[in-house]
Amino acid sequence: FWNERAKSMSHKADSFTDKKSALEKVVAETISPNDAPMDKLRKLYARAQQIRNAGFYPIGPVPTKTEKLKQNNNVEDILKHGYGYGNEINALFLGLARAAGFDASEVYAADRRSGMFHPEAEDDRELNANIVLVRVGGQDLFFDPASPDYPFGLVPWDETGIEGLAVNRQGAQMVKIPSTTAAEAVTERRANLTLDAKGALSGTLEVDFTGIRGSGIRQAERGEGDADRRKNVSKIIQGWLPSSANFQISSITGWKHSSAPLRVEGTLSIPGYATSLGKRMLVPLTPFASPEANAFNSATRVNDVYFEYPNEHRDDIALHLPAGYGVESLPNPPAIHQPAFVYSLG
Repeated sequence: FWNERAKSMSHKADSFTDKKSALEKVVAETISPNDAPMDKLRKLYARAQQIRNAGFYPIGPVPTKTEKLKQNNNVEDILKHGYGYGNEINALFLGLARAAGFDASEVYAADRRSGMFHPEAEDDRELNANIVLVRVGGQDLFFDPASPDYPFGLVPWDETGIEGLAVNRQGAQMVKIPSTTAAEAVTERRANLTLDAKGALSGTLEVDFTGIRGSGIRQAERGEGDADRRKNVSKIIQGWLPSSANFQISSITGWKHSSAPLRVEGTLSIPGYATSLGKRMLVPLTPFASPEANAFNSATRVNDVYFEYPNEHRDDIALHLPAGYGVESLPNPPAIHQPAFVYSLG
């Protein structure tokens, strides 16, 4: 069943990309024969991402007029029009990679947000997502240039950690799309804070959302105006802080640059952060708390624990004490290394 379906899917892709001269022209304009294979792919990926994905809102307010799009019948039409839908943009990247001499295939999979792929069911309606597989030096690499907020080397989390169907003229091949690593979804928080003699905390907070973490926020905020984007990002940060905290954003940068961090800068104040105990003050170790802090209080568990993707938090906190105060003692929690998570305090 899958061999026959794969041949049909592959024929459709081959027909759509059957514009050899147009593809070779773009390849010649984009890469150099002396480029290393990964550099060639990086440049071709960037070229494919220059095509506007008509299925996504632009960064910024939603256009007030409905655009009348012309149909793309092949990759030459995409290059001419400068826009396309997701499967069309990925087909363009597929064609460019092949024109540059790479072994490339389309891969169909089930979006983890909405379902699962059960090959034994022989139901191709489960395959609601597609990406591109390129084999380089015996390594399988996966790309989704149709996702405009994801840089080279990353695909959306819902298209990772699953089995997919690679299609070509010979038939079907089941492939494993690898999971991302925690280092590919990092939230880095840098705080420079001052404690006053009454126990109030104030200062600056800078947050970098990198990799999948930043890409996911960019994608979620497409079509929102600046005020709404600030409001929604502020909610994320407020979720880490005590209810009495006040965080005011001064700037957000990196909305249009998926390979750079999405950086949020602002001012933070927390009244009553420290507790006075005579001539001493008891100061919490960190102003940040996990929104899921009470998730594991139940004595018994019925439902599975599901994490969308591995991620990492890094905190760098500078705390300035009031005049006349010094550090009497610091906590010394052990480092924790478990299969599911790692915690350390330096």
